[in-house]
Amino acid sequence: MKFKVGSLFSGVGALDMGLSSIGGETIWFCESDSFCQKLLNKRFPDIPVYPDVNDLPFMLMESPDILLGGFPCQDLSVAGHGKGIKEDTRSGLFFKMWEWALHFSPRFVCFENVPAITGRGLDIVTETIVNSGWAVEWFCLSASDVGAWHRR
Repeated sequence: MKFKVGSLFSGVGALDMGLSSIGGETIWFCESDSFCQKLLNKRFPDIPVYPDVNDLPFMLMESPDILLGGFPCQDLSVAGHGKGIKEDTRSGLFFKMWEWALHFSPRFVCFENVPAITGRGLDIVTETIVNSGWAVEWFCLSASDVGAWHRR
C-alpha cells in the first residue's frame, strides 16, 4: 500500500528511507542544513527540498498522509543544556511542526527525538497534541531494535 510522506527536519532522509521500504513515497522535504540538502537531492532526485520550516510555500505543497520529522533535540538531549521545549529554543520548533501538522491534516504525524524528551518536554508535546483533539501514542525505539549493533 502506497502512502505519501511529508518530511520536516529531514536530516539525511534516514526516516524517509525506512518508510520507503514499506510503501512510503516522500513528496517533499524541509531541511536547513546545506550538506543534508545536497544528500537529500542525491538520494531523492526530483523531490523538492525546502530550506526553512518557518517559510514553507504551503499553498504549493501537497498534503501528505504522514507528516514525519525529528524536530531539534539540542534543548532536550542529555548532552544539551536541558532548556526543554519553549518558544525561544531550538527544540521549540516542535510548535512550528505541529502548526504544519494542523495545516496539512495528515492521517498520522510521526515525531522522532531523543529519549531524554520523556523528562524534558514530552508533557508539552502530549498536551499540545491532545488539546488539538488528536490522540498520542509514544514509545522508545533503539537503533539496536532494528538491526544496528549499538544501543542508541
